[in-house]
Amino acid sequence: SHLGNRLALISGAERKWSMKAFDVGNAFTRASIQHHRVAFSIPEQFWDGEEDDGRRLLLKALHGLPISPKLWGDQIAKDLRSLGWTEAAAEPGLWRKVDASGELIAILTIYVDGCVVIAKTDQLADELTSQVHKLHPVTMINMEKA
Repeated sequence: SHLGNRLALISGAERKWSMKAFDVGNAFTRASIQHHRVAFSIPEQFWDGEEDDGRRLLLKALHGLPISPKLWGDQIAKDLRSLGWTEAAAEPGLWRKVDASGELIAILTIYVDGCVVIAKTDQLADELTSQVHKLHPVTMINMEKA
């Protein structure tokens, strides 16, 4: 959210932490359609033989499908939890990471497919971004030009 981004950026700036911004490529297609059944028809020229009636079921969420933002949100939340992130109860899209002693070491904000990682060091910010990249390809954003 806008508020979550502002809170994270202000907190990171006050601490003089490193900030890295990135977009997740084709975010919605990274989410499974799960138990939802969404059918569609393809044009006849793409049918596969005479027995094909052109009907298909979606396997992945797509841009424009009303349920896609929720499916993607569920997917990225599951993945971030698996990497040790905890979402703020009062502010969806605002995540925190602590070390073994419980000290805050990083903040992550996510709004749809745009993310900002704010961490104690450049090396940690790069490492945390790389962990997300291993699950979902990301494109880095040059914050100096943004």
